[in-house]
Amino acid sequence: MRHNIYIFPLILMSLFVAVIITFTIDRQKRIRHRNLHNIQNYFAEITGNYILRHDLYPDSLHKLSALADLLPGSTNLGIWTLDSRLVYDNQVDVHKSRMSGLNLPEIEEAILNGIGSSIRRSNFMDEEYAYYAKKYDDYIIRIAFSYETAQERLRPDSFYAIMILFISISFAAVFSIYHFRFRAATSNLKKFLSTYIKDRKFPPHSNFIDSELDEIERMFADICNQLEANEKRMSEMTNNVAHEIRTPVTIIRGMLETIRDYKELPIDKKYEYIERAYKQTIRLSRIAQDTILLSKTSSAPYYFSLTDVEIRDIVLEIYDDIIEVIKLRKAIVEINIEKGTVVHGSRTLLYAIFRNLLSNAVKYTGDDPKITIQVYGQTEDYYEFNVFDNGTGVDPKHIDHIFDRFYRINEGRTRDKGGSGLGLAIVRDAVKFHHGEITARNRPGGGLEFFFTIKKKITEPQSKYDSRQSNND
Repeated sequence: MRHNIYIFPLILMSLFVAVIITFTIDRQKRIRHRNLHNIQNYFAEITGNYILRHDLYPDSLHKLSALADLLPGSTNLGIWTLDSRLVYDNQVDVHKSRMSGLNLPEIEEAILNGIGSSIRRSNFMDEEYAYYAKKYDDYIIRIAFSYETAQERLRPDSFYAIMILFISISFAAVFSIYHFRFRAATSNLKKFLSTYIKDRKFPPHSNFIDSELDEIERMFADICNQLEANEKRMSEMTNNVAHEIRTPVTIIRGMLETIRDYKELPIDKKYEYIERAYKQTIRLSRIAQDTILLSKTSSAPYYFSLTDVEIRDIVLEIYDDIIEVIKLRKAIVEINIEKGTVVHGSRTLLYAIFRNLLSNAVKYTGDDPKITIQVYGQTEDYYEFNVFDNGTGVDPKHIDHIFDRFYRINEGRTRDKGGSGLGLAIVRDAVKFHHGEITARNRPGGGLEFFFTIKKKITEPQSKYDSRQSNND
C-alpha cells in the first residue's frame, strides 16, 4: 500500500500526458480541416467571381475549363443548380451523367446551411474525396480534393505531440530517479530510527544520503542527543539534589529529635538547635529556588519574558539587597557601569548573573574584600563585562569545573556559607541565554576574575539553537 504514494503520481502524470497529446492531436486536426476548407472556399470564391465577371451562368459554363485547368492536381470543380442538378463538372460529362445532388451530403447541407462538406468515395472516380460546397444566389459551387492529396493537409503536425511526450518522459525519468533516491533515503531513515530504538545510539552520519532527508536525520539525531543529554543531566541533577538536601534534612531531623527526646534540655540549647534547623531550611529553600531557575533556563527558556534592562540599576539593586552582608564582611564594591548600559533580555536572569557573582565574591574573597564590577568594552552587538576580587583566587585545577552544578571548592567555599552549589551554573546558563560566553581565571595580582559577554538585544534565547553546548554539564 505504501508504494501507491509513488505510483499514483506516475499514473496521474501518464493520464495527464495522454489527455494533453489527444487534445493536441485533435486540435491539430481541426485546424488542418479548417485550413483545407479555407483553401477550398478560396477556390470557390475565385470560381464564383469568374462566373460573375464573365457572365457564364447558366449557358456558358463550359468556359470554366480555362479556370479549372489552373487548379492544382486532381481538383474537381462542379456547379450545381439549387434544385440539386449538376450543370458543370471538369471531370465528368454532365450531359451523360444525369447525376443528382439529392443524395450528396455536402450539396444537401449547402442548400440548407449555405456551406457543406464531407469526406466520401466518389460515385464516378472510385476514390475518396474531400468535398466542399458553397451556395450562391443561383447555383452551388463544389470543390473536391483527392483525399489522398488532402491527407497531406489534414495530417496533424506531430512535432508538438513528440515534444510533449519527450518532456513527459524526461520528467518521468527525473521523477523515477528522485523516487528511488527518496525510497533509499526513507529506508535509511527507517534503519536509522530502528537502530536508535533498539540500541539507543545512532549509526554514523557517513551512512546518510545527501538529500533533504539527510538534514532531517541530522536534526532528529541532534534533537535525540539533546533529549538524551537533558535526560542524563536531569538524572544527575536529581542525584545531586538528593545528595545536597540529605545534609540539611539530616541536621534538621537531628535537631528536632534532640529537642523532642530530651525534655530537660536547657532552653538556650533548644533555641540554638532551632536556629540551626532554621538555617538549614533557608538552605533547602535556596536549593529549591536555584534548581527551579536552572531547570527553566536549560529546558524551558521561553518561560522568561524579554524587556529592556538597565544594567547599572540592576547592579545597584543587588548591592542594596545584600548590603548587610557587605557591611558584615567590610567589603568595598566598585561599580564601573555607566547609565545607559541597556540590554534587551530577561531581567530575572540578568539579576541572577550579577547577584551570584557579587554575592560569591563578597562571601568567599577573604579579609577586607574589594570587588569590582565593570564594562571593560563593547562591540556593535555585545557588552563585555568582568567581575573580579582581591582574594587569593582558586587552585587552577578547579577553574574548569567551577561552573558545574553542585561543584564546590573546599578552600573557603564550604557548605557552611549556606550556598546551594548552583550559583555559577545558573550564571553560565543565563549568560548563554543572552547569546554570550563566560570564562574564569586567576588574576596575576591575586583574586578570581570572570569575563563574560552579553548580547545587547536578543529576540530568542540562545539555548534553542545551541543547547548542545550544555551537554557536558
